[in-house]
Amino acid sequence: MYRPTKLKEDILKEETFLLLSSLGYEPMHMGKCLSHLMRKLKCREEFPHEIGCFLGYPVEDVIGFIQNRPCKGVGAWKVYGNLNQANKSFQRFEQCTEVYLSMLKTGKKIQELAVNKEVYDE
Repeated sequence: MYRPTKLKEDILKEETFLLLSSLGYEPMHMGKCLSHLMRKLKCREEFPHEIGCFLGYPVEDVIGFIQNRPCKGVGAWKVYGNLNQANKSFQRFEQCTEVYLSMLKTGKKIQELAVNKEVYDE
């Protein structure tokens, strides 16, 4: 599951667009991007570390990981850029996870959680 509007917004950011283009993706075509990523995931020859771009990770962190640079910190991903901002994101992810788990325990379906604006808003 994903939020198409948010993913498209992330992928069309200049640095992300350039990275994905250099790796054979067509960022102007979301369906083609996702198909290309799925093919790379199925191939298993080499893991597509650019998947971080599709998961909302900052592109500078994705690039830092791909280039195997020394990281500044670790949370949901390795941080190579803005550690302060990443730590804020990690906290939001933890809070969101708690809320989602709580809602799942009350019987909510995952599809309902994906459209829950309260959980998504920052």
